Amino acid sequence: MTTGQRYLWLGLEAGLWPSYVLEHRLANALGEAGREVTMIECQGVLKNQCPVMTANHILVSATPGSRGPICGDCRHNASLTQSRSCYASLSLDAYVTDAVSADVADIMSKVTATNWSELIVDGIPVGRYATYLTMLHHKLPDVTSSAEAWAEYLADLKNALLVLKSLPAIFEEEKPTHAVVYNPLYPTHRMFVEFARARGIQIVSLSAGSYLPSRYDTAFVFPRIESSQTMVDSSRIRASLESPCSDIELRAVSLHLAELIAGADPWVYSTLPSGMGAAEIRKTLGVRPETPVVTVLVSSPDETRSSILVGAEYVRDAESGFSDIAEFIDQAVAAARQLPQIDFVFRLHPRLLPNKRERVTSPDLLAIEGALASLPENAVINAPAQRLSLYDTIRISSAAINQSSSAGLEFLALGIPVVQYDAARQNAYPPSFGECASRNDVAGLTEAIQSALDSGWSIENSRKAFRWLATILLRVTLHLAPLPSLDDQVETEARANVPHQNSPSGAWRQMIPSGFREKASRMLARRSRRAMLGSLPDSSGWVEEWIARIDAVDNESVIWEPIILPRGSGKLDTESEFLEAQVLEFIRRITAGDSDGAGVLERH
Repeated sequence: MTTGQRYLWLGLEAGLWPSYVLEHRLANALGEAGREVTMIECQGVLKNQCPVMTANHILVSATPGSRGPICGDCRHNASLTQSRSCYASLSLDAYVTDAVSADVADIMSKVTATNWSELIVDGIPVGRYATYLTMLHHKLPDVTSSAEAWAEYLADLKNALLVLKSLPAIFEEEKPTHAVVYNPLYPTHRMFVEFARARGIQIVSLSAGSYLPSRYDTAFVFPRIESSQTMVDSSRIRASLESPCSDIELRAVSLHLAELIAGADPWVYSTLPSGMGAAEIRKTLGVRPETPVVTVLVSSPDETRSSILVGAEYVRDAESGFSDIAEFIDQAVAAARQLPQIDFVFRLHPRLLPNKRERVTSPDLLAIEGALASLPENAVINAPAQRLSLYDTIRISSAAINQSSSAGLEFLALGIPVVQYDAARQNAYPPSFGECASRNDVAGLTEAIQSALDSGWSIENSRKAFRWLATILLRVTLHLAPLPSLDDQVETEARANVPHQNSPSGAWRQMIPSGFREKASRMLARRSRRAMLGSLPDSSGWVEEWIARIDAVDNESVIWEPIILPRGSGKLDTESEFLEAQVLEFIRRITAGDSDGAGVLERH
């Protein structure tokens, strides 16, 4: 039985298997529920450069021969899911006609390094919107900053235009009531969103959730590109924070935090704690043995810059705007000069340098190092080269100062107070969780730091963090797999990210011709994917919630007010008892093997 609703789903990246399987499961459940769904797929027309190519480290300059296997995997994955689907599909390639290609070629011929940002097509600022991936990949202030970035941008721009010019015919044939897209910030996906928006079609945006133990078994279902940034402004979410965590929520949040501490997940920038004692950590950083330490969390500004350029940043104070990293550092350094009895550690975000997720050094690093060039004697820099985990820094910290980093939440979860500089800038968690300092007010910042130090470690800081995580990871997020309960015996221990001993590596592996290895690996991966699809559980446990979340999407509201679904019923005394035990367990893991007893966390 159909509902009269027609869902047009942009599913171009079948080669990004984990997220594509999530899309397939969601689309399939919708089809099983009687709603008409059509998936738009790519059969190779966007092969010059797409997120799948980038994920496989294929550059714009790569040969067609290196692109072929990637496109082959995409087509195979799409065919595999189609054979098990309750939805229809169509090929984008069929709509990229000679006329569309000629139109796009004409537009591209007029784009230069001086006018790209002014390109507007059909009322959409395509020139700016197409910058998103290039800016993130290269961490540059401008897509013209290098020849490689410019070439990649032009490829993204061409693909965005190919999609945009194909959509009139597709929408005319399909006549959708809803447009569904995973990660609406991809340039091609943004065209789909803006085209649908201009026609008054309901937009449903998706992304995998942030719950690390099973990221691709979870999904955010949101209405607007900036929705995730407005969660701290949502009246429903704020009300949810008044409810104690249930047993299930406490367990799930603990597993999530354990994954953060382990540092093995590719979505976690930090690494496993070094195992150093507190005294050795202090010596490595260059701070005094017994002095209180305040950690200053210095973010990488490239993500914000990219987001602002494509109009995806939510601005709370349009008149004053946001503080930038330079201002934040300047104010924190000034506060350090006012508090010589305290040591300040300026922790640089791992994203500023090549890390386990990226291979690029951010051009912002030079400016940040310049801003930190003249530090007082009681201030030091914690750079990634020191190989200290965030949790090594946490264990010697009495407080932290934050501007925009989600790492502040990890300090809070372990009971450490956090001062928020420029409350309007923070959207990773409510800035009211700690002392707040106004912009360009060194006296106020100094007072807030001292107040945080006076308040000291507190389980109430942990309670705020756990409830926030329970809300954004569980209560507003669709879960396609059962959540763990306190009765489950599964434990997530901190672990090193080391290769499996039985993996086909080493000298003998090198004796096998590379071409054969690649073919064998691809064949085994396809076999694994086929088996995975065959073993997926049905959607009976979550399809009702999935449909409810889709139907609740409101494209008109600037502030995202999602459905809140508590996962169980919590009690304050049970929550308190669990938190005290669990936070101590996390402290035990972080400080394992240390007998010097000098760390801040050990004293609690």
